[in-house]
Amino acid sequence: DADTCTSNAVPSIRVLVRDGQSLPTEFSNTFDVAVANFSVIFFPNPVAGVKEMFRCLVPGGTASFTAWGNMDQTPAFRVFPDVAAELVPELVSTSKPKRIVGSTSTLTALMEEAGFVDIKVVGPVTKVLEVPSPEEYYNRFALTSPPTAEMISKMEDTMKITFRNRVMATAKARGGRDDGSIALNSSAFITYGRKP
Repeated sequence: DADTCTSNAVPSIRVLVRDGQSLPTEFSNTFDVAVANFSVIFFPNPVAGVKEMFRCLVPGGTASFTAWGNMDQTPAFRVFPDVAAELVPELVSTSKPKRIVGSTSTLTALMEEAGFVDIKVVGPVTKVLEVPSPEEYYNRFALTSPPTAEMISKMEDTMKITFRNRVMATAKARGGRDDGSIALNSSAFITYGRKP
């Protein structure tokens, strides 16, 4: 079907597109390992997603997922919110974040609530986000982050240009290199747990 494909590189792997908060019942007690790379943290109900991972694992199976650190740990993600707060505060959401913010306590509690044991949280693990130019930095977030794209779509045309220019200037000021590239840290946590 349209939601299934086979990997050409590894023919024995089948890829399925499904709702991670409500996986098919036939997946119960099926998998040795379940991995969610920066996905569960964005679910409307992250607990449901982790419980689904648990349900689909065989006893003794391992689950792992990743979560971005807080804004202080991820300066690469601060530029857009900081510029938005300055230029278009009326468009900045004051609601709860649209993702779980990684921390040892939050991620451990999430795994415990789902029923996992032998939980281990590693992090923050910090890597450098490197892009060739301020324009590439802007495009990376403006074109790939749905909340950011939605915010920009609500701006007047002149503000869109001002916003873009300020984001690029701020990225350059915070992480600009002599060759014109941008390098800013981003941190994440890696969480592991075992189904008893």
